[in-house]
Amino acid sequence: MNKAPRHTPDIGPGRLIIDRFEGDFAVCEGDGEPTHVNVPKSQIDCRAGEGAVIYYCKKHDRYHYDAQATVRRTAYIHDLTKDMWQ
Repeated sequence: MNKAPRHTPDIGPGRLIIDRFEGDFAVCEGDGEPTHVNVPKSQIDCRAGEGAVIYYCKKHDRYHYDAQATVRRTAYIHDLTKDMWQ
């Protein structure tokens, strides 16, 4: 039996995935990283929600929303789970 990779293979290095929001922070995980990182909401692009891919921009000292990586990741997860609920 082939196992699907645990994480999306194409979101890119240095990217974080927003797992959830708790108070003034977004709890994020790195692709392939088992640890969580708390990022202040004030540093995150307002378009990013749960499940979004974000990356840090040192120049602007904020996390930007990566729409293309988020779409790829969403499609990947949909493909993995499409037969689960039938």
